[in-house]
Amino acid sequence: MKGMDALVKLILCPCLLGILLLLGTKETKVFAGFGYDEITISIPVSCTRENGSETLTYEVVVEDEDGNEVKVIEIADNSKESFDITVSEPDTFVYKVYERAGDKEKVTYDDTIYYATVFVSGDDGKLSGAVTISIEDEKTKPEEISFVNIEESEERETKESKTNKK
Repeated sequence: MKGMDALVKLILCPCLLGILLLLGTKETKVFAGFGYDEITISIPVSCTRENGSETLTYEVVVEDEDGNEVKVIEIADNSKESFDITVSEPDTFVYKVYERAGDKEKVTYDDTIYYATVFVSGDDGKLSGAVTISIEDEKTKPEEISFVNIEESEERETKESKTNKK
């Protein structure tokens, strides 16, 4: 009987372990034996506004591939800021970047969704990176992430109200 118990344990344990590993893990890339120094890659983002005199500040959100907010950047009108990605191993990272709509009346906030794909490779213990930018549902590859917000001008409102009164 002891021999049978030992045989069952010998067969079942590896099978159960294999099933648990298959069900509970996602793909993980392992680069064993390399001691890379970290690198930081900066990705610039700009926000501009057409019309309007008062200075506004916009919130740009950066999410990782799992939809987690990893950074929120505050950018003033007609300004450029960057978000930094620090990497310690070769891999590919994709970030979703969008502007959170504000609450200022008469401002149309840019609803473009960008994706920044960061490619990191390693050679002789050194990392190097490259970034490509794309726009959701478009084939174009812009050179930068740039949000353009539009404030309805007073002049346009006056013309529209005069037209509606006729």
